[in-house]
Amino acid sequence: MVNGPNYSQWSAHICHIVRTNGPLVEQIADASILPPSYEWGNLSHEETMRLQLNARVTNYILSTLSPDMTSWLLKEYKRFEDAHELWATLEHVFACKAQEQANTSEKDSKEEETSLCDSTYDKEEQE
Repeated sequence: MVNGPNYSQWSAHICHIVRTNGPLVEQIADASILPPSYEWGNLSHEETMRLQLNARVTNYILSTLSPDMTSWLLKEYKRFEDAHELWATLEHVFACKAQEQANTSEKDSKEEETSLCDSTYDKEEQE
């Protein structure tokens, strides 16, 4: 499970798992694999495959998160239909957490620093 400090190892592990599903799924880190627009009744075979792969990766990523993180994500963002959006959100959240930790350790020798990130998860976690 990802918990913040292990984000780099976790993301490398997820990328490795995603690669085993083929090059289309590997693109999730860079862009959405969902069809640009689709109607459930008129999906081509390729669009159906893209939707299934996207759902598989989304479910896998969510299954590797702590219950607290999953609850927070679903509360903040309601749901994730796009695995790329989920991936980018997690990347942002954990980049912010790393910046906050770096700022905290630097505060011993400096005045208060302003964070570039504002994460509700961090605030709730502290309460």
